[in-house]
Amino acid sequence: MPPENGTTMEAPDFLKPLIESLPPEIQSFVNAGGWLIPIVLAALILLGWMWLRVRRMFSRRGQRVQEPDLVEDLGSYPLPPALWGTKRLTLHGLPVRVRLIVAAPLGHEGGYVHPDQIEQMLDLFVPGLGHFIHADQPRVRVWPTQLSYQGFAAAFRRCTLRPDPDSQISRWVMLMGRGLINRRPVALGFALRADQDNTLGRVVLEQPHEWMQALRIVE
Repeated sequence: MPPENGTTMEAPDFLKPLIESLPPEIQSFVNAGGWLIPIVLAALILLGWMWLRVRRMFSRRGQRVQEPDLVEDLGSYPLPPALWGTKRLTLHGLPVRVRLIVAAPLGHEGGYVHPDQIEQMLDLFVPGLGHFIHADQPRVRVWPTQLSYQGFAAAFRRCTLRPDPDSQISRWVMLMGRGLINRRPVALGFALRADQDNTLGRVVLEQPHEWMQALRIVE
């Protein structure tokens, strides 16, 4: 719409060839300032798109930080049940009990993991490990699909709360690794309670064959 004070805003030189090709009545309107209208509309559309992107980004970030349904407070867990027999499960030589197992499919394809599949997979990695899962009666959680193993490991550390979070010495050890179920990658997180205080803290396995190196069954 032309300015009411009678002044005009001349169109830029790069628009003049286009304006001269228009009918005379439209040229008058455009030369009177009408050329600003599509530019203003385009700017408003761009600003709206940017606002939606920023809002969506912060909304997703807030969801990742809170993750209320994934939080596990290890301080509220009961003590493990009495041992069966004389065999012990050790992590790098340290006797431990399994108190929490978290599993999540990896990648964009998604999928579902059943608790029984976890035991079968771990028995392949460390023969006899399924026995200790039954004996220790850990809590088993299946998380939604995670896009990457690194992202899962960060979320597992963030959501698994130790009763002594600021101490480098603790009975709790976080063990993270991965494997395959039905040829699909799966991320795994263990919360292990050791018989004594230690400084292991967190142990991250990069390859499936490392399970047998880290976890062993001894008499």
